[in-house]
Amino acid sequence: MLTPDKTSLKIAIVDDEKELADICSKVLVRIGYSSPSVFNDGTSLIRSMMNDKQSYDVILMDYRMPEMNGIEAAKILMRYRPQTKIVMTTGYDFKATSG
Repeated sequence: MLTPDKTSLKIAIVDDEKELADICSKVLVRIGYSSPSVFNDGTSLIRSMMNDKQSYDVILMDYRMPEMNGIEAAKILMRYRPQTKIVMTTGYDFKATSG
């Protein structure tokens, strides 16, 4: 498999926390990637990919979001776009809620 050039990768960021999505977007651009598309929830990403026929090589997606969480969105994406790589992220502290 050929590794695409950084600037040719289509990247999406999905996070309900706008500030985090903006920081992640700026970091990606700073290290040489093209400016990613940013979505505030899984529903808007799915809608864009299904209705507008958008496709992405890599999706950085928050695990916990309102409306449609990252796991639900990833299940749908993998059914229709199995070649898309999905990286789940979270700022959620699992230790704080256990025990």
